[in-house]
Amino acid sequence: MNALITYLIESTLLLVGVISAYQILKKSSPYSLLRIWLLLGFVLAALIPLIDPLLLPQNQLFTFQLPVLELSAASSDSSHAEEGLTLWNTLQGVYFLGAAFTLTQLGVALGSIYRLIKRSSLERKGRIIWAYHGSIKMPFSFGNLLFWNPQWNFSDHERSMIVRHEEVHIRKRHSWDVIISGLIKVVFWFHPLFYWLDREVKLLHEFEADELTLHQYEKQDYLKLLFEHVSRARIILGHSVYQSPIQKRIEMMKIKQNRYWQISRIIPAILILGSLGFFVACTETEVISEPARIDQAVNIPPPPPPPPLSEMEVANATADSDGDVFNVVEVMPRFPGCEDLADEGRIQCAQGKLLQYVYDNIQYPEAAKKLNVEGMVVVSFIVDESGRINDPTIVRNIGAGTGEEVIRVVNKMNEDNIRWIPGEQRGRKVKVKFNLPVKFALD
Repeated sequence: MNALITYLIESTLLLVGVISAYQILKKSSPYSLLRIWLLLGFVLAALIPLIDPLLLPQNQLFTFQLPVLELSAASSDSSHAEEGLTLWNTLQGVYFLGAAFTLTQLGVALGSIYRLIKRSSLERKGRIIWAYHGSIKMPFSFGNLLFWNPQWNFSDHERSMIVRHEEVHIRKRHSWDVIISGLIKVVFWFHPLFYWLDREVKLLHEFEADELTLHQYEKQDYLKLLFEHVSRARIILGHSVYQSPIQKRIEMMKIKQNRYWQISRIIPAILILGSLGFFVACTETEVISEPARIDQAVNIPPPPPPPPLSEMEVANATADSDGDVFNVVEVMPRFPGCEDLADEGRIQCAQGKLLQYVYDNIQYPEAAKKLNVEGMVVVSFIVDESGRINDPTIVRNIGAGTGEEVIRVVNKMNEDNIRWIPGEQRGRKVKVKFNLPVKFALD
């Protein structure tokens, strides 16, 4: 649940950045650029928050990463978990119903166009296929099809202007934008900004078609054509010369504009979106390994930890900015109790005993269970030259006492007089920093 809320906040923040940059570009940039910016920006805003930290370069690994310990609430005290699960199932059901409804709307619109094509008389004229049918209420285009009612009595000049307008839609492939926008809206039907995207892209299509049509025809003649037929029906998927809102289109046509690629506007817009994307994608830089799930109700031994450090990692071992706390050393510190084993088995055994110690002592906070708080907590700590734990710090927290609970367990090692086997670098004992991830899950 918390992961979903975090995703919505981050994606919305990116969408605000896309729209803010769009407002900078909108004043004088080409309509084709604006279309690409909106569609690509909205797709990236939906995907960037999903970037897995594991995909980041390995030099982002700041500390030695222990396996993830997944902690579930005890089965004897699972009433809150069941409530959270029921709420989550309800939200999932509502989401899929909304997505199915939106997809059905898109399918019905496409189906109506397909049925109209099947009933129409088709004639190819160059790159355009004319579809004639007596039930068509207004001229419109979709794909490379131009739908026309043979009973209309437009003058040759009016017909020429209408065809020119629809040719722009066809040549610029505006229908693809509409389909892409419609599919995006299926996934994000609950988000109001994606409905704004759908309307704005269609409006850009009309602006672009109007602009290029006016290169060949007088503005007064074209405006008269729009005013005379302003009350015609609205097209759901296709493009029409009479597409609403007419008022905004007329206002844009009255303003004399020179639209061309302006680097001075493009660069600030890219910087806005790029900065927000980098901030969202790289907020958390710790590399998190796959969880080792341990249920409190059943004492399941933890899985084997990651393999020992490679020779390359040992060769590149360096101290951090403090000068005496290491991230990677030749001999890593170990949780005690496995000294009788060989090197490789000793490391795996030590990490397993550490996870088991945390599992035996940690509790799912009652406040977190009541509030249905789930997610990953990461605590860093330093193993000093004597094997004691120093400076436990919450790196990532989900609240409701979860971070404090992990800190309590880490500090308990000193209270229980547990001494790690210290790490060594070039024959001397040194301080080494670790990350301990604990995943709290109610289900």
